Amino acid sequence: MKTRILPFFVALPVIFLSNNLAAQEYDFSVGSGYPFFFNAEASMPVQEHKGRAWLSYRASLDHGAAVGYEYALDHQNQHAVGVIGGALGMKMKDCHGDDNTFGCALTAVFSDSAINGLGVTYSFSPYGLNNDGFKLRLEAGRGKISNRDGYYNGANLVLSYQF
Repeated sequence: MKTRILPFFVALPVIFLSNNLAAQEYDFSVGSGYPFFFNAEASMPVQEHKGRAWLSYRASLDHGAAVGYEYALDHQNQHAVGVIGGALGMKMKDCHGDDNTFGCALTAVFSDSAINGLGVTYSFSPYGLNNDGFKLRLEAGRGKISNRDGYYNGANLVLSYQF
């Protein structure tokens, strides 16, 4: 549990205190997606509103935090790519080779674990990257699970509203 919360507290000052606080504006968004059903996010525009640094908390059957940066690709700031560190996705219990497949499948639904690592993002914001409105972001990467060996691929889809 402590290892999941630690990146949150380390990233918070780096993102939000690295720039001049008096000249920055902050945005907040709330959304849902898969596999994390709840996503709360704080962000701030950087690089003359062409970029965006963000910090989010995500929850599902497991929870985690992530920090990221996105940069707009077009002049309307609708399409953006970026990087992410933190909770990338979820991994279910593996039932392959289990004698009691039905029982394993039932418990697998409630034994998801967050994959923590590094990845890339693509987001679409119809009203602009740093403007109010709906946003759709796809995240994908590779990382570890705290109670398992090895590396796993993870992905997350988030639909949120920024206000």
